[in-house]
Amino acid sequence: MSETDKNQMINQQIQSVTYPWIRSFLRFKPEEYLKKIKCPVLVLNGEKDLQVPPQSNLEGIKTAFKNGGNKKTTIKQYPNLNHLFKNAQPVQPKNTEKSNKLSLLKFYQI
Repeated sequence: MSETDKNQMINQQIQSVTYPWIRSFLRFKPEEYLKKIKCPVLVLNGEKDLQVPPQSNLEGIKTAFKNGGNKKTTIKQYPNLNHLFKNAQPVQPKNTEKSNKLSLLKFYQI
């Protein structure tokens, strides 16, 4: 990757965190809303989720429901499943960079 490409990529990353949506997302406090939910809730998370850290996510949700008085919650963490609830595949270090680039290209439809 050329130095120009690297700089362009860095600038794009920096610019992306200044978008109003991203700033709003980073400030969002889901516990404020979760505390207000009184109906039964089913919360599912994969143990190998790399996008949403399972332990802290599930603990935060559990605490918010408890603080809000909702006792009608079921929280489950499924072993060896990723964010898409698919069996997590071992990461192959030499393929990771290429795989990440392809995922980003697909995501941004480049």
